[in-house]
Amino acid sequence: MKKYLYLISVMIIVIILIVSTFIIKNNRDKRKVIDMVYTYTGEGFGGNFTITINKDGTASFYEGALSSYIGQGKWSVKNSILIVSDENYINRFKILDDELEFIEKGSTNFLYVKVKDGEKFKGQSLKDFNIENKEKITEKENIKEDEESNFYDYRNPTIPEGFKSIETESASWKIDEEGNPIGWDKGLVIEDDIGNQFVWIPVKDTDNLKRKDGFYANKEQNYVDSCKEADDDNSTVESEELYKSIKKYKGFYIARYEAGIEDQLKTHIQDGTIKPISKQNVHVWNKIRWGSAYGYALDGVQGNDREDGAVKVARSMYPNTEKLKTYYLPNDLTNDTGVISTLCYGVQWDLIMEFLNDIDNPYTKTKYVENSSNMGWYGVTTLQLTGTNLNGNNSNCVKNIYDLAGNIHEWTMESYKDNYRIYRGGVYDAGDKDFSASTRGHCVPDGMGSYMYVGFRVALYLK
Repeated sequence: MKKYLYLISVMIIVIILIVSTFIIKNNRDKRKVIDMVYTYTGEGFGGNFTITINKDGTASFYEGALSSYIGQGKWSVKNSILIVSDENYINRFKILDDELEFIEKGSTNFLYVKVKDGEKFKGQSLKDFNIENKEKITEKENIKEDEESNFYDYRNPTIPEGFKSIETESASWKIDEEGNPIGWDKGLVIEDDIGNQFVWIPVKDTDNLKRKDGFYANKEQNYVDSCKEADDDNSTVESEELYKSIKKYKGFYIARYEAGIEDQLKTHIQDGTIKPISKQNVHVWNKIRWGSAYGYALDGVQGNDREDGAVKVARSMYPNTEKLKTYYLPNDLTNDTGVISTLCYGVQWDLIMEFLNDIDNPYTKTKYVENSSNMGWYGVTTLQLTGTNLNGNNSNCVKNIYDLAGNIHEWTMESYKDNYRIYRGGVYDAGDKDFSASTRGHCVPDGMGSYMYVGFRVALYLK
């Protein structure tokens, strides 16, 4: 009796060992295939043929880009065999180290691709597969952007919807022998349907959209090393779209005049309900803060750009209607043009200086951007109307852009030491040696009061 009990015990132990071994091996095989993507080593139907095994027991297969069928089903493992099935197909694979080997016997095969017995599917983790495909998608998007970018020429600017070209004495839109406007490097002007004017700033080197440390009035005001802007770690949706547009279209438009306002008594209304204008002989919109000094802007630097101020007013001119709530702009603003308006970015101001760097100052025998004496309103007691004739020869108009060197300082999106925002250009009541077109200065975003000597200028990027 004891002998029989002993034999039964041994048999039970053997069965348990066999079952345990099977379970362990089966679980090991499961772990091999969980969260894996297997790619057919043969030719897919217009692209890669993949089988995806998910941790939750679901599986999918896609035979290639030309396939109209995506198999969605489940998977199981038995005796080192992976079974993938959906409502129409069931297929069996031998599980190898990092591959699957197709087993024709007992398989229905697939719709478009007929896999032969013994053919392999190479495996990689789902995580690596997703990373690899994201890189491929990004590469394709970059190639597409490059192709689109190569379609545009900085010498032949796009006239956006809602604007028309304006002929001026110095810059003509008439086409030369190469198919470009004759005045592409002289300051081509466009105008919207109510008379606001803007000047094309061509950007040849779009791979180097950085502020230029060479453009300053004097060393005491060269803040470039300490300044930040949303072109690197302070990136925002606005700055990313602006940079993308400049790279694609090879340039941008800047207001021909300082931002103006028709009713000088309403400069305190800075919530975007009154739009700025870019026209000659109107009141300059001064007494305007950058934004609130409390809190942080969308670029992470101190100074709330969603509070009332120059940033908000500039954005209201041709607003990004998808971002009205983000920017705290009036919800009834519309924009039927082909541009988005912003406050001028620091990099844009430097690109303007680069565009004007070939202009000499006949009064000082120097470059205009270095010394703007007699080419800007300096040393006077009164703020001038926009585009007021200087010296009887419009010497304050350089390549069709008025008053960069002074009438008034102009806010930009650039920041300094996290506590200040940068203004650029000269101002009417100061000496011309201190304030040229390229000058950098700084103030806290809302300072101590009305900012009699600070205004702004609107920039446009193409959609």
